Amino acid sequence: MAVIFKTLNVQGSGNSADLIKLQASGDLLGGAADTVLVGASSSLPSLNYAGFLQTELSRRIDNVSFGGAGVFSSLKDYLLDEAYALSKPGTLIWQIPLLGGDDTAESDLRFVTAAARGAGAEVSRASGAGSARVTVPGLTAGAARVRVSDPATRTVTIKVTSDRGTREFRVTNSERMTHRQEFLLDLSGLGTVTAVEAAATGTLDLNVVK
Repeated sequence: MAVIFKTLNVQGSGNSADLIKLQASGDLLGGAADTVLVGASSSLPSLNYAGFLQTELSRRIDNVSFGGAGVFSSLKDYLLDEAYALSKPGTLIWQIPLLGGDDTAESDLRFVTAAARGAGAEVSRASGAGSARVTVPGLTAGAARVRVSDPATRTVTIKVTSDRGTREFRVTNSERMTHRQEFLLDLSGLGTVTAVEAAATGTLDLNVVK
């Protein structure tokens, strides 16, 4: 049974905090743990999987899992969180559920790769209502980052044109992730990219970085 949670809590050392917004002091549970668990319903605190790992590994485990996350949503959410940017873990344990993995797509893998790499240097940017398009000077790596204005938007279509032709990706956030309003796509391995176009409901901002 999957449960959608609207807050993403990290637990450890007898304390907890919401990862969506760090406390004003900037102190996350007295400092982020070096090992982080991301997962779905099977990793929720009530099942004590993080507690088991903490005991077996003899180290503190910060648990950033949320229910109904499927294979990728908790990981996507964590990689876009300020907590990850401020303190990247030495070890990340990714719990993949036995069920719910049939919707895995290449766009999910490209999302987490782009998020893990960070912002990068801007190459080109464009904004528009419903769609935006940029031309780039022949990139063989980098990422497309799309920011949408409508918080209810869950899917963005990104078309990538390169010397290998044009490919279309549907980048989706879970219901739990709609607060992010951000969608990423790694451009590596797609050939020499010359143009990127993004489409979604409402106003959007497309930024290509390398």
